[in-house]
Amino acid sequence: MNNGRTIKPSFWSGEQCFWCSKPLMYGWVGRANPELESSVRSRDHFIPKSSGGHGFTVPSCRECNGLKANMEPMEFRNKFRRNVSVEKIEATLLLAENAAVADEPNNIRYLA
Repeated sequence: MNNGRTIKPSFWSGEQCFWCSKPLMYGWVGRANPELESSVRSRDHFIPKSSGGHGFTVPSCRECNGLKANMEPMEFRNKFRRNVSVEKIEATLLLAENAAVADEPNNIRYLA
């Protein structure tokens, strides 16, 4: 794995996956290191567009984003046993709903 090379700190985006807390890296690093592909940063539509989501996104690793697909947040958490707290999901749902009411897409980096 990683052929003994060290991944430089500048390759990491400084974000964590909302769902699994995995540190995220920039895409070009993942392309150069296929074994790290699941850690590449992506954006997950917190409320799926197919459920009326309005573009509110959270940072996500490619693995979680792909698994979540068009599931609702709590459905994904429960089905795949992600460690994100119910409180964090509920707080983010409020942010997403407020963003939809204001009709402006919002993105969050990280909710503690």
